Amino acid sequence: MKYVIYTSPEGLRLSTFAAPTTHADDAGMHPGWSPASAGYVQFLGGGRVRCYGSSASLKLAPRSGDEPLIEALMAATLGINPPPGS
Repeated sequence: MKYVIYTSPEGLRLSTFAAPTTHADDAGMHPGWSPASAGYVQFLGGGRVRCYGSSASLKLAPRSGDEPLIEALMAATLGINPPPGS
């Protein structure tokens, strides 16, 4: 699964999507948002994720805060308990 984390006037935003959409295609759908990091996300189960790779089309890579942010969003929206220590 691909992802982009954006900054927007309202705060951070997360977009997840699958191929064949490119990271740049997704960014084009959010003209008021600025891509901050991008790559691929693997859902490991138990509310944990792994971010890896990079976006060739946006020339961005994951940042150290991406995994905890995605895990917190999953916990909030899907009712998944956050991993211990999050």
